[in-house]
Amino acid sequence: MKMSDITTRALKIRPNQSDFNATSLEYDFHGETTHENDLIWELNKNKVIVLLPVIVYVILSVVVGIIGNTFVCYIYWRRLRRSPSRIFILFLALLDLISCVVGAGSELIDLFQPYVFTAVWSCKLLRFGLSFTIIAASFTLICVAFDRYYKVCRPLDAFPIRKVKTLCIVVATLSFVLAFPAVLIFGIRTVDTGTPGLKGTECSTQDSVKGTLYPVVYYIILFLAFLILLGCFILLYIRIGSEIWKRKRLTIGESLPDKIKVLKERQSQASSAKQDRSVLHDDPSSRSGPTDDESRGSKGESRAGCENLAVTENVSMNSKKYSAANGDDGAKRPLKRRTSSMGRMSIRTVRTTTIFFAVSVAFVVSFLPYLIANILKFTKAAFYEIHSDAEEVVYNFCVRSYFISNFMNPIIYSMLNINFRRECKKLLKRIMENLKHCCMCQRKNEMNIR
Repeated sequence: MKMSDITTRALKIRPNQSDFNATSLEYDFHGETTHENDLIWELNKNKVIVLLPVIVYVILSVVVGIIGNTFVCYIYWRRLRRSPSRIFILFLALLDLISCVVGAGSELIDLFQPYVFTAVWSCKLLRFGLSFTIIAASFTLICVAFDRYYKVCRPLDAFPIRKVKTLCIVVATLSFVLAFPAVLIFGIRTVDTGTPGLKGTECSTQDSVKGTLYPVVYYIILFLAFLILLGCFILLYIRIGSEIWKRKRLTIGESLPDKIKVLKERQSQASSAKQDRSVLHDDPSSRSGPTDDESRGSKGESRAGCENLAVTENVSMNSKKYSAANGDDGAKRPLKRRTSSMGRMSIRTVRTTTIFFAVSVAFVVSFLPYLIANILKFTKAAFYEIHSDAEEVVYNFCVRSYFISNFMNPIIYSMLNINFRRECKKLLKRIMENLKHCCMCQRKNEMNIR
């Protein structure tokens, strides 16, 4: 065989050999990538199993919160009469619904994809919605505390309905502005999976702002909002509690002289009440009942409103007689009735204040673990590096503790507001009757088809 033939044959073989090597390298590359994907999904599944208690807690919170706050929105909007406290409760229920739908959606996606989360804008929008609801709820409860303070300690300066609506709009706008940095801070973050050379991604503080001041400013805003909230709660509710305690210790004989000045100031209101009785009837302090909110169908409302109006007129006619002669029985009688009416109003105010106090305590208690866990992690005092499954579960419970207030508020209303509880029973009974009727109709249709 000639040398030229051997060379030609070798040249023909080399391209085939190089193609074989390239194919082998390509196969090895894709095989390694597929192996890494399978491995990271396996690690993701294992972590989901570890976080299963947290997932169950979030799902239960969402279900109970959506059902409960839907009941609150319907009953306070359709079944109870207008009052400032009703506006606050509706606004809080709406925030809780947004938190349950948007916030819980964000948390469930994060819990089910701890290593494989890739949707950037979904993460940003969901975190923004969650921040908005937390900040708005904080400022709303501050407004509620001031409303309760004026209602109990300075009843003549109590918030009207129009002012409460304006406050809710201001709170929503301010919360939107303060929560907007969440869009810039949160995103996709690279996390260590515990396997050398294998990284995962999660919805958290994004890599581009890691080590900058933006996360610091964001958490400082949340911390300051919480401190302001806590400070207002402590100061205002201590003042409210002391005022209620003073009123409870006063006897009727002691309280009458102190109320003369207040009754004289209300004489001018009696004439305006004659011209516009709807305003007096719309005011929660003009109706008897367990709280500031009354059912629309209550039979005793008009009677109570007329009685209070008559009492006010009697006071305006007889206050001079009382000041001239304290021993006159005819002068004492209307004042005694007025004091009794004021006592009933105080009971309603105290009970409504108790409801808002319980809601505020539930919010503080539920938000406190979230704040403490983030501060400990930020200062590297704890939770900076997770060393066990138990620590992982505890940390994830803490950073999602704020869901407690979302489903606790309807429970608080049902326990402390008899009107809300009564309307809930009526609504549930109506729902069950409709379901029963639908089932019977479906059975009849099936029998007719057969």
